[in-house]
Amino acid sequence: MSSLRVKNWQDWEDICKYLMSYLVKEKMGVNVTYTNYGSPGQNQHGVDLIPIELSAPAVVAQCKHVLGNLTWKTIEDELKKTDTYPNTISHYIVLTTGNRDTSVQNALNNGGGVYTRPNEQQIKVHVLYFDQFDVQNIIPINMLQRFFPDIFKEVQQSSFMSSSNSDYIESLTVLRNYIPQVLTMVELNWLECWPFSKGFVVEQHYNKFYDLYIEYHRTINALDGIQDWLNQGHRVNIAKSLPAGEKFYYALGLFVNSVSNHIIGRNLDDGTSILWIGDLPSAEQPKIASQWQSNANYLAQTYRQLILGESTDM
Repeated sequence: MSSLRVKNWQDWEDICKYLMSYLVKEKMGVNVTYTNYGSPGQNQHGVDLIPIELSAPAVVAQCKHVLGNLTWKTIEDELKKTDTYPNTISHYIVLTTGNRDTSVQNALNNGGGVYTRPNEQQIKVHVLYFDQFDVQNIIPINMLQRFFPDIFKEVQQSSFMSSSNSDYIESLTVLRNYIPQVLTMVELNWLECWPFSKGFVVEQHYNKFYDLYIEYHRTINALDGIQDWLNQGHRVNIAKSLPAGEKFYYALGLFVNSVSNHIIGRNLDDGTSILWIGDLPSAEQPKIASQWQSNANYLAQTYRQLILGESTDM
């Protein structure tokens, strides 16, 4: 997928979270979820991404969104910053959109693949390029749509053209019969009325959307080859609701991921379990809550348009 172009460094860091999870699973056989280390403006000690799980291997990432060549001098500068990183590092993965540079290749071939920190801990250094990854099979489809909307529109149009009208109508019928069973008008009302500006969501309500998204993602994996997964749950219904449901599942993924990427769990005084952004810097909280609201509105509009057949301004 070398023709894909990453728009900005923020998207690149989000893409790298999926690439890192993929790499650790492939190389070490461990399921690991990656998150940002610190916040913009903080001293990140040369580290952009770390594992969420405390028991995960000490594999961290530096994400370099570069338009030209990535030189060894740039990598070396970041490695030196890890001298003050307070935690253990076993592997330091540099992921870049930049072009290959002879300085990097020469350094790696002449001992640069190992960096020794002041505490004498040795770090194995790896440099990997965007065009080395088959992102279409690594990143969930809804996130591919977010990162590369123009490319996906072409794919989606091609996919639609290959489906007959009768197939599309059949999938739309399944979509309209199935979705209201799992996301009822109660959930739609919550989506439209909940004040996301509070900075938290009630876990009981949010989990309905999260569970459906996970089932959709597993269905896509099943259709890609793990066919036994189709035997479980309602995945056959989800499969049959495609291609008409692609837009709905895309909107569902935007909402679910925008919440799950920035929350911690806690309980209110009455014992209600919530997902909260209060652990983030106060300056960031309104932006994230606003994004939740925007994605919730988009999902609700898509529900009304595709599931209920209502006319919208979309």
